[in-house]
Amino acid sequence: MQAALGRTFVLSGKRQEALRILEELHRFSEKRYVSPFELASLHFALGQSDEGFEWLSKAFQDRCFELIFLQVDPRWQSLKGNPQFHQLFSRLGLP
Repeated sequence: MQAALGRTFVLSGKRQEALRILEELHRFSEKRYVSPFELASLHFALGQSDEGFEWLSKAFQDRCFELIFLQVDPRWQSLKGNPQFHQLFSRLGLP
């Protein structure tokens, strides 16, 4: 839910609040599981695509179930033309 709140902050122009949440999520991830899928989502919302793709790759390695929604989840709509996105999606083996 924190990543969703961070995305909401980005979309409403409150970038500093989103960055604070991202930092907090990274700190949490050192002590407990934080979905790399959600971290990727927040990085992409912040315009940090390199970090976003790193976290999406980690989500693939961790076999995050959320990856099955990549083609239909509106959070990823802007990446559909990106070759890295297509490469990752093809690795999933989904139609």
